[in-house]
Amino acid sequence: MIAALLLVAVLAHLAPQALAEVLGGTRGAWEYVCYGAEAAALWVVAAGAYRRAAWWAVCAYGFFESAQRPVCRALYPMDRPPSLPPGATLCDATGLPMAMLSPIVVGLLLVVFVRDLLKPWNL
Repeated sequence: MIAALLLVAVLAHLAPQALAEVLGGTRGAWEYVCYGAEAAALWVVAAGAYRRAAWWAVCAYGFFESAQRPVCRALYPMDRPPSLPPGATLCDATGLPMAMLSPIVVGLLLVVFVRDLLKPWNL
């Protein structure tokens, strides 16, 4: 597990320049993708720390939010900053309803979280 975490950190911080040279695009665009992938991977690792539904729900939400960065950024040309309408995020501008999905996921997270907290009292 330690080697995997080290590999994720090394790739996130050293791969953007190589990706820009090999695949094209700017280093900044690839940094955005790699840092989002790094954060998503760390949420997956964190999920294994405890065996509680509430913990897993929080980690799943963190993964969901972090994974949006690399996925949505990769939908745009990597050689220039994306042209977004005022107030739009990367995912919203692609037509993906991420701004609406986040509150729904938070609502589901709260249901799991409250249920898990009440479990010790058998409520």
